[in-house]
This record gives sequence, C-alpha cells and structure tokens, in this order.
Amino acid sequence: MERFEKIRTVGRGAQGSVILVRRKQDGSLFVIKRLFVDERPESDRTDVMNEIIVLSQLHHPNIVAYYGSFIEDGVLNVVMEYADNGSLSDHITKASKMFAEDTVVSFFAQLLLAINHLHQRKILHRDIKTKNIFVTRRMQVKLGDFGLSKVLDTTAGFAQSAVGTPYYLSPELCQGRPYNYKSDIWALGCVMYEMATFRHAFDATSLPALVMAIVRGEYSPIEPQYSTALQDAINRCLRKDPEDRASVEDLLQLPLLQPHLQRCAASNKAYISEMAKVERPLFTSGQVETPLTNIREGWQAQQQRATKEDEEKAILKVLEDVEGDEGQLAQVISELRAATAPVDRIQGRMPVYCCFTGAALCDALLTRLQLGSRSLALIVGQRWLESGLFYHVARGEKFLDSDDALYRFRQDEVGAIINLKSLYAGGPTSPAEAEAAVRQRLVAIIAGYTSSNGELLDYEGLALSEEFKQWTDTAASLQRVDPAALPSTPAKIAMFINLYNMLVVHGFLVIGPPSGPAQRAHFEAHTSYTIGGSIYSLADIYHGVLRGNRRPHAQLRCPFTPSDPRLQGAVLVWDPRIHFVLNHGTRSGARLAAYEPSRLEEQLDEQTRICLTNIVTVEESVDGRVEVTLPTVMQWYPGDFGETEAQRLLWVARFLPAARASAIRSAVSEGSKNAVVKFLPPNWHINKLVRPAPPPIRGMPRGGRGAPQPLPGGPGGFAAYNSSSSGAPSPAGPPPRGPRRTRDANDIADRMAAVSVGESVESGAASPAVVGRPRTPSEANVGGTEPSRILTRLRQSSGIPSVTSQRTSTGDPLDDIIARGFVE
Repeated sequence: MERFEKIRTVGRGAQGSVILVRRKQDGSLFVIKRLFVDERPESDRTDVMNEIIVLSQLHHPNIVAYYGSFIEDGVLNVVMEYADNGSLSDHITKASKMFAEDTVVSFFAQLLLAINHLHQRKILHRDIKTKNIFVTRRMQVKLGDFGLSKVLDTTAGFAQSAVGTPYYLSPELCQGRPYNYKSDIWALGCVMYEMATFRHAFDATSLPALVMAIVRGEYSPIEPQYSTALQDAINRCLRKDPEDRASVEDLLQLPLLQPHLQRCAASNKAYISEMAKVERPLFTSGQVETPLTNIREGWQAQQQRATKEDEEKAILKVLEDVEGDEGQLAQVISELRAATAPVDRIQGRMPVYCCFTGAALCDALLTRLQLGSRSLALIVGQRWLESGLFYHVARGEKFLDSDDALYRFRQDEVGAIINLKSLYAGGPTSPAEAEAAVRQRLVAIIAGYTSSNGELLDYEGLALSEEFKQWTDTAASLQRVDPAALPSTPAKIAMFINLYNMLVVHGFLVIGPPSGPAQRAHFEAHTSYTIGGSIYSLADIYHGVLRGNRRPHAQLRCPFTPSDPRLQGAVLVWDPRIHFVLNHGTRSGARLAAYEPSRLEEQLDEQTRICLTNIVTVEESVDGRVEVTLPTVMQWYPGDFGETEAQRLLWVARFLPAARASAIRSAVSEGSKNAVVKFLPPNWHINKLVRPAPPPIRGMPRGGRGAPQPLPGGPGGFAAYNSSSSGAPSPAGPPPRGPRRTRDANDIADRMAAVSVGESVESGAASPAVVGRPRTPSEANVGGTEPSRILTRLRQSSGIPSVTSQRTSTGDPLDDIIARGFVE
C-alpha cells in the first residue's frame, strides 16, 4: 500500500471496504477492494478468488478493469479501474428531467456489448442493476461487481443459486426454477426500463406482492417520448418465458442499436488488443480453493479412482460394520474424542470452544481403524461429518485434513439439533404435507396452552402434554422434507415462520431460555432443526431464509454463502413484516399464531398492525416537532424498511391508527427536522403463562403456618412438598392424579418451574418470586461443567428435596444440560 495514497472510503462491498486511492508514481486513480483474509472463513476467500479469476479473464472497455492484487499484513487488496462519474443509480436519482433517447440507447448498446463479452466466456453476472453499472466522465459505461458471478462448465449449464436484487429478479427465479443467461437479459430490461421511466418496472407495497407482479410480468408502458423501437427492445427483454426472451445475439441485431455499435467497434478493438497484453497477476500467498481448482482436483481424482476402488470398498465395509453396532460406534466415538482432545481455541481472533482439528481426527482414525493412508481417513471423516457425528464449527460441508479446519462432536454442543434425538423411520414426507402438519400441531398448542390473546405460553403444561409429544414427532419428520420444493413462496414463508416460532418453544423446553445477550446469541445460532438433511438454526431461518440471506444484527457475514445449498430454499425477496410475526419467547415478541399460505398477506398485516400499535408512540412537543418511538428492530435493520428515515416512518404509518398515522405523515411532509425518532428497547422477559395454584394438598390450609410454600416458577411448579413452621422440609402427600411423567418430562418440568418472571398470571394476580438464591455467574454460564450439582445446590438452598436424585443419569451431555436449573 506504500505505492498508493488513500483519498477516501467509497463504500462497503460484498466482502469488505472499498477505497479510492491515487498511485504516487503518476497520480492515477484506482479503486481498491480490501478484505481481511486471515479473519474470514475459507468460503469467503473462495468467493473473492472467484471474483478475481473472473476479472482476470475480462478485457473489455465496458467492464471494470482489473489491474492486479496483493496481500499485505493479512489484507487482500484488489486493484480495479475507477469510474469517475458515479453509478447509473446516482445519475437517475439526480436527474431533473428524462434522459434523451440517444443517451438511453447508447447505454443499452454498451451494456449489451459487456454482457455479450461475459456470455461468450460462459460467465453469468447474476446481479445486474443500476448500482453495479458505473459511468466515466466521457459517458462510457462500465459493468462491475462480479462478486456473485459464476463460471459455468458449459454454455448450456444452469446456475441454481438464489441470488440477486429483488427489483431485478426474473420470473423463473421467483418461482425457484433453474435459469441461465436469460436472467441477465431480464435484469438488463429492468435497468433500461428504469432509465426510461425513473421507476422500477415491477414494484408493490409488499414483497410477496412484488414477487407476484414479477411472475405475472405486467408493467406499465415506458414514457411516450421514446420511440416504438426502444419500447419494443425493452419489451423483448421483459418477456416472462425465458424461451421467448431475446438473447444477446438477437438484441445486437436490432437496427436501433447499429449506429451506436459501429461507434463503439473501432475503439473497442484497440482497447481489447492493448489490455490483453497487460500482465494481471493473481496473488500467490498459498493455494486458495476456487471453482477452477475444484475442477482440476476432480479430474485428478477421476484418474486415480481405478487404483483406489478396492481400498474404498473395504473401508466402507468396515464403516458399515461399525455403524451397525450402536455400542461399538459409541465406543469408537468415545475413543476418538479422547484421542483428538477437544479444547477451546482461538481462530480469527474469536474464541471457539471445545473443538478439534481435522488433522487430529485423521491421526486418530489412522490409529483406531488401522487405515492405510490419510486419503482413506478423509473418506471416513467426510462420511461421519455428513452423518452428523460431528460438524464443522463454521458450518462447512467438507472434511479437511488440516490444523486450520475446526470441528466439534455433537456431544460437546450446548445448543442442539433438537429434532435428532430420535431418527425418523417413516418414508419421505412431501413439503405440502409437512407444512400442513406443522400448522395443525401449532394450532392445537395455541388452543390449549396460550393466554386468551396469544401473548403468553404455559410452558410447564405444554411440557407434559400429548400435544408436545405429537409436535416432537412432527419435528422428527422434517428430517425427510425438502423445503426448497414447497409449491409457492407464501407456503414457504408460512412454514418457516411457524417452524421458527415452535423451534423457540422447543428450545426453551429442551435447553432452557437464555438469560443474557451472549446466551441469547448462542441460543439463536445453535438451536436447530435438521430439515431435509440440512441444519437450520434459528438465525438461519430468520436471516437466511425469511430475510433472503441478509446479515444479522452486529454480524459481518450473511448466514448462507453463495455455494450453500440452503440458499435455494431462501425467500428471494424479503418482507419487513417478518420482523413482527416471529415469537422470540419474550414479552416484546409477536403473539403466537399459526400462519396459513392462503391467508398469509392478511395475517402479516394483522400481526404487524397489532405489534406496531402496541409499541409506536407519537408525541407532539411544544416546539412543533413530533417525537416517534419505534421498535428497536428498526434501528437494527433500517434498510429493511426503507433507504431514508422518511421512508421508514411512512412505512410504519401504514399500520397505525388514523390519528398517529396522520401525525407522522404530516411531520414527514414538512421535512425531516420535524420528526425526532427514538427506539424502545426490547422486553426480554420470558412470555411465560403462570397457571393459578392447585388445590391444597390433603386438606392443608392455603395460608399461615403449615401452608405449602411456593415452588420455583410460582404456583405452576411441579415438585410437591410441605414445610413445617421451622422451615425444615417434610415429606409431601401424594400428588393429584395426572399424566405419568417420563424422565424427559421431569427434566423439562423441573427446568421450566425454575423460571420466574414475576409477571402477572392470566387472571391478573402476581406470581410469587423464586424461592432461594439466584444463580451465580458461573452457574448461569451456558458452558458450566456441573449442571446436575448446580441444580442440586439450588434445590437444597430452597429447602426442596432433590428430584434429580430419583432419576438415573444416561451419560448423555445433552440430558445433563437439559437438567440445568434456570433463574431469569
């Protein structure tokens, strides 16, 4: 970087910061994309290498030029051409009148030449939009930002990844169908329409409605000042059926474009000839896996397959013998855990607890299974990684023989894939059947275990119920469901909302509610279901699926990488109303409701209206300004609700009562200085419904000396006991008849009984406080090592006989974690 002088930060790209620099040698201006590669997972480095490889193949005057790259102090710097007149989006925003047709056609011709150059080299851009089109002062167009590009193996190949920007997505993408180069043509048509109208070709008041508008393919005509030939060219780009949509070759033959293409031809030939001679080196600090190296390694493996076939068959036979005997498999895993010695580590300046390296596991496999080579150890590791015996801490899918690749055994996870406690033995379930089953189970739980308004949930009653057992069976069946095959976007959204809300409840019962910000973040990141062979945590469902793979609050990465197969099941266009229908198990979360595909729009509007009406306040001050209090989620994700504060306020006003909505609209119309925005912090108290106290036991009086003392969690507690006047515990009488409790039910009931929120019960009476002291910080730590003894001490300090002493330990760390008491 000593060769350059930084001028300013231009912005933040897909992988890091972007700065404008001046080369000290001659004063030339460049743009440098910077990425801290040492702190990024391998998948991110692969994405950047993909962009570099794509750029290094492109030499065209209408494509942002690549001048080289270098690594300095762990930072990858990619030097690129600087377009000194901003983006096309900037020009449209600042324009005071419509563009001349000659300007529109000139941009059209230059973009076609750029796209033709890409497609001839089997490269699909996949993110053409006005913000990725740059302009020089000579009004030369430069197509840039190839972070999402994909090099296809063949011209007829199809890219399946669900990526792009909502306004420019093609109908086939919205329907989840495969697409090829015609999606770039659709996006080009959307860009040209925007140039000719200063508005998006497809727009709507909600994102599901936007998807429907794109799928229908209905849009208003462009401005009448433009010629019929230009209108026809744009229409040919925006045909719904990819087969009917024009190709680049078709559009380049249009008479409308010929004068502009001829003017570009001479200068383009000279530019291409000159730039082809320029050496554009890639950085060489070690090999980074890229799509190209994958192809090369695949070919080498294919050449060697004949000689290794017998060895692979033999090792697979050994694995089948071991995996068929649960006792032997458990013994092998126990020995491997001892051999790999999982410990807490630091990776990329972040702590990673209780993990082992891929190289250590390979060493252990060579010894334990007496394998002949490390390549066979890789086969075993990959098989067991895919079977879920352990997992990559960064959610990677490849097992690597490396000291940098960190993995964790399932037994060492505090969070859990909680629908894998029993493997689903039934046949595959269709996505439509799974969506209906999830919704029906949720309807039954809401009917029997929530307060009248749906805001509070009786966790203790639910833990012992037949409805919860039926839900666990339904959750197990998700192991055989492919969510990407759901028939429609509303069905996908409804199913994942319902799954998120029930996964929170399921996690609270099995793991316990989080007690602070760090535990809350861990709970969201690690409480998971396996759906169709892929793991979906709460964060994956919220930000990866429902928000269309957008970054969570205070995090640097999106949940899914471009190569992640779960991306195919993501909702392609995010809807900000999603934030107000997810029940996080807290008082400020949404009410628990069962969402139906046929009523999704109505339900989203209703729940958003209820939530915002309860939170948003509007107060007029003496100086005439309006103070608006908004939910904190709008501070965390402002871009989900609009690009400016005025847009966000107007979005909120749609869901408020008339008086508040009118006050907000008036303040916005008078200028941004007339509206002062504040944010209401979330209420993290658990949304626990406390039932009225049961009848006195064996005729004991309700109050005074000798009365039963309150149990942890208030009158909903399950451990029956009596207390003498001195406070010493005495044996309780027989409990009322009820459902027989299993060991797991005892665990869940004891844990939820230990949760006290001091909130009102449904009838309005205050619930008693927890008897005994709160946990110490070490006891409250999720990573605590003695949960059973912590629970015992909590009970003893409260004068309660130990219930856990009556149970037999299974040796399963997850069961030990479940048994941990919890105090809010």
